[in-house]
Amino acid sequence: MLSVPLAAGQSIGLSSSLTATWIAGIYGIPSLIGIGLAIRYRQPLATTGTILAIIMVATLGDQFTFSELAGAFMLAGILVVILGTTGVTRILAMWIPPPIVFGILAGAVLSFVVAIFEPLREHTIIGVTVLVTYLLARRFLNAQPIAILPALVAGVIAAWLTGEIVYEPAKVEIPFPVVTVPTFSIPAIASITPVIVILITLQANIPSAVILRKNNYNPPDRAIDIVSGLGTFIASFLGPIAISLSMPLTSLIAGPDAGEQNKRHRTIYFIHGVALLVALLAGAAAVIAELIPATLLMALAGLAMLGVFIHALQETIKGPLVLGPVFAFAISVSGLSLFGFGAYFWALMIGIGVSLLLERDKMPDKSNIV
Repeated sequence: MLSVPLAAGQSIGLSSSLTATWIAGIYGIPSLIGIGLAIRYRQPLATTGTILAIIMVATLGDQFTFSELAGAFMLAGILVVILGTTGVTRILAMWIPPPIVFGILAGAVLSFVVAIFEPLREHTIIGVTVLVTYLLARRFLNAQPIAILPALVAGVIAAWLTGEIVYEPAKVEIPFPVVTVPTFSIPAIASITPVIVILITLQANIPSAVILRKNNYNPPDRAIDIVSGLGTFIASFLGPIAISLSMPLTSLIAGPDAGEQNKRHRTIYFIHGVALLVALLAGAAAVIAELIPATLLMALAGLAMLGVFIHALQETIKGPLVLGPVFAFAISVSGLSLFGFGAYFWALMIGIGVSLLLERDKMPDKSNIV
């Protein structure tokens, strides 16, 4: 998934120093938190820099500054701490149905999916090479994450052969980390903060806790929300980063296939150890990204996001709520901006309003939140 923050950094015009620092925060801080949780609770509590939040940064980078985005994320972290401390996360879930959030996410991810085909128009040979390699890899390897690697290698080779990659050693320097000072603007906070709070709590932490319970664990719900919020707050000095449990990783390492129950948490040390290595090499990754055509990076990010888009779209329209989530999806794609507030804010507000008006009898209650 490294291609996603790299592509996001290019799309919003980040310097190599900012990109490297951001990536280091995305991989480093969640890894330290995850290792700490595993040591403290002896449970497979895998934390991550939420990929869907990175997508939001990429789609909103032309509307808000990087520091405004960091400020909105920082406030989200504070709110998650408050929710975790007071235990009202499930009350929030009653009023913000997950399908509406998934509608917003599907709209945000759509731009990445569309970008898969950008190289076909601008760099046809590169685009065809990447797409064909990916499809063949999916056919014979039958695993999306693995299929990205041969697509990346083939795309880089095609870009080099067509002269799109020019290596000039004199211009290549490993960037120094830089600190982002978060700034706070009402439009950025209104557009971003509520969605980030929902991503951390309802879309990640609560479902991950359900998976853990089904595998006979007793996850510390409040501690998870508090640590996620504090981590998000601290990470905001390195850029807009949202930290939560990773539902996909949790499903992999908490189940019986991961070994004896009392030893499954040890997998955390390996997973987060690798992520810490990525964080340490973030500077080199940012330099490499500057050599690769932006369209190639965006195409690879889109391929990496295909599974996320499919899942979000399925959750948007599977019911029982449909109209509100579809309105949220359409508005998030539209780029609507009114009274200084962006599309995600209006997608959330109008989506909830439509469901309350026309689908009230299908709104969730406390009994089906966990």
